[in-house]
Amino acid sequence: MSILNDVVDKEMQSIFTQTMKNKENLYALLVSTYVVSLAIANILAGIIIALPFGFTLAAGTLVFPLTYIASNLISEVFGYKKARFTALLAIIINVLLVIVYQLTLLIPNPAFWQNEHAYQIVLGAVPRIFAASTLASFFASWFNDVVFERLLKKEKGNFTTRSMFSSLLGQMLNSAIFIPIAFLGTMPMDSMITMYFVTVIVRLVYQLVLLPLTNRVVKNVEKW
Repeated sequence: MSILNDVVDKEMQSIFTQTMKNKENLYALLVSTYVVSLAIANILAGIIIALPFGFTLAAGTLVFPLTYIASNLISEVFGYKKARFTALLAIIINVLLVIVYQLTLLIPNPAFWQNEHAYQIVLGAVPRIFAASTLASFFASWFNDVVFERLLKKEKGNFTTRSMFSSLLGQMLNSAIFIPIAFLGTMPMDSMITMYFVTVIVRLVYQLVLLPLTNRVVKNVEKW
């Protein structure tokens, strides 16, 4: 088992190294990360998870911060226009996913299939979640990219400061738009307010944990 793990680790390290040496591969990886993370977050956002001390969190928060990390890296390496294109591409793909989800739910299922109700609950909430996510992502990602780009022109050598500051503002705006649209009427107002602050904090901690990896990517790119 340990031999298999060593082989997998070496293979993953090789793939990562090769990706870092090629701008096209890196861009494809970052775009894929952004698009897939947003799609997963939209599905999970309708699931509320319980945290210690009575706090709650939308499960989509577990993957959503990856969109900001990917967006900041795209802005840093490839520029503002590429970051905006990626955000637009993610929205378009998510529109297609919602359409497919709803068409699938409309198709009759056989009598022996007893799990349709579960899919109705999870995927049936996607349109509202998607509407909230689309508005939040459009405005917040744009704001994040604008702030990051302006800071880039002033502080070209400090990716960490740019990334964390722009992400903080972007995450605050995103949560302020997303949470009311997605959950108003489904939970108490005080719970929504608490969720707002918890969501922002968790997303920032998430990005801090992954900061060494993002800094490594930037340093490798600077060698090109």
